[in-house]
Amino acid sequence: MTETGKKPWLSVVTVVMNDTEGYLATEASLFTQKFTDFEWITIDSSDEPLNARDWGNQNGVKTKYAWATSEGVFSAMNLGLKLSEAPYIYFLNAGDFFKDSTVLQKIFDSSQSLRATTALYGDVCFVGENGSEVVPEPFVFEAERSNYFCKGRFPPHQGTFTPRESLIGIGGFDETLNVAGDYKAFIDLSRKIPYLYVPIEVAVFKLGGVSSKKRLQGIWEFHQARKAIYQPRGREYLREFICTLFSYLKYFAFGAFKGIRNILN
Repeated sequence: MTETGKKPWLSVVTVVMNDTEGYLATEASLFTQKFTDFEWITIDSSDEPLNARDWGNQNGVKTKYAWATSEGVFSAMNLGLKLSEAPYIYFLNAGDFFKDSTVLQKIFDSSQSLRATTALYGDVCFVGENGSEVVPEPFVFEAERSNYFCKGRFPPHQGTFTPRESLIGIGGFDETLNVAGDYKAFIDLSRKIPYLYVPIEVAVFKLGGVSSKKRLQGIWEFHQARKAIYQPRGREYLREFICTLFSYLKYFAFGAFKGIRNILN
């Protein structure tokens, strides 16, 4: 429980738009956590706002609420960042939920021997629209960084606990991007602060959102993000270009495979 007047260790930001059921699942997940030294910030862009609720202290947790026009998820996440007070910030949007009740305690315990500028990340379980669950192989930070994160793999925000001041220092999330705002923020931060992998499943994320449905746009935005952060020249520019081209080829090849399989079936 957060003491009166004391800033919590963690700010949890939840963005919601017209998803009351998902929001309630996220809320239940938060309030079953054994660790309660966090504040919960809701950024709501729903047609029927949630502001009829009793905001304030809930279950010993300080809560904040703001309604905002729908200008994209990264705009809403930036507003949550602006309202946050804790040294660490974490984004758990409506419909996402923690794997179990011990997640925050394990992350907090792992942070205690680290510098305050260290980001922590764990695994995320992805749930497809058919209910299938997939936990990708652990993200190997140095291997991906040596390849400019060209595979598009990075710790998703549902699994990452970020030093708040570091995220503010890079200007938060790029609101001109619809898909790759968190990717761009990550690769920028990865050049400035260390990341520590904590071998636990942090959260469950249901596929089907903007980033899942706009894969083609995502490839282009990832490419633009890498160019903006790394500003590659010469051989490095060619290397990044080839990686982007390969991503496009893989996307279209997979689409063609699905089309053929549907015809044969």
